[in-house]
Amino acid sequence: MCSNNSGNPGVVYRGGGMKVDLAVAGPDVRYLSSLARLAEDLGFDALCLPEPGADPFARLARAADRTWRIGLHASVPVPGSPTALAHRAGDLQEYTSGRFVLALAPRPAGCTVSAPARTRRAVTALHTAWRDTRDRPKVFLAAVGPGTAELAGEIADGLILPGFTTTRFLQEMTVPALERGLRRSGRGWDDLEVVAPGLVVTGHTAEERERSARRARRAIAAHGVALAHHPVLKAHGRAALQEELRALAEQGRWSELPGLIDDELLDACAVQGPPGDIPDLLVARYGSVCRRISLTGPLHHDPGTWAAAVSRIHEITCEPVPS
Repeated sequence: MCSNNSGNPGVVYRGGGMKVDLAVAGPDVRYLSSLARLAEDLGFDALCLPEPGADPFARLARAADRTWRIGLHASVPVPGSPTALAHRAGDLQEYTSGRFVLALAPRPAGCTVSAPARTRRAVTALHTAWRDTRDRPKVFLAAVGPGTAELAGEIADGLILPGFTTTRFLQEMTVPALERGLRRSGRGWDDLEVVAPGLVVTGHTAEERERSARRARRAIAAHGVALAHHPVLKAHGRAALQEELRALAEQGRWSELPGLIDDELLDACAVQGPPGDIPDLLVARYGSVCRRISLTGPLHHDPGTWAAAVSRIHEITCEPVPS
């Protein structure tokens, strides 16, 4: 049984286990079609392009040709003119037989969160463009701040938590914001899919675990530079850390950033443990709020371990805990 860490019996993912998505970014995007087929064979529920990039629609269309079941998700910046985006997303939804999910991500300029008002206009315009569509694409919002989380609770189909997420920030800031949005729209938690990050530190040997920890520290440091993530650091009393990270980044000393991420912050942001324990640890941390979890990593390195992890996450169920 998953404990209800939110303290609210309503914030519990009921039913079967969490869905598991594979996030593909960086150079791996070049092999998206083959990764999509492998991910489907290993039991993943969706393949995601979390980084807005060059023509994700064409890439996912090619991935659709190699698969038949797995969902196909793409992140794009919040558009100024959503009409063209609505047409492209609608076409891909039809081409994939209803497997496409559109995620609206913050615009990278200035590394700040897109204004909720701008995002609201975009989502409203998309829904208007699809009003006569029988099976419109779902729209997820990628967000850090409570403003966009509240908006997701009100009008979106899902919320994608950033990789730089901690249990404290999730419970103290994100969940209350989602609840406000859900109340405003008269919806419930079953109407919203919250996607958890899968930042993990693991390995079969001490050397593998150390490499994994270094990768996690690099990821946390990179997130910590972005102004949008200042509220997360502030929630942990680490507001000054961002100034240090940004100072090094401005000097081009990127290799030194991970050294500023201490063990306490690493543990707050990443799930750590032996490979066989990771699925249970992930669900224990996020299962009371999130219905999906997004993982990343080299599938070809150890496909058996990946398949076992996905299967285990699917098996674990979270039931309401009596208050």
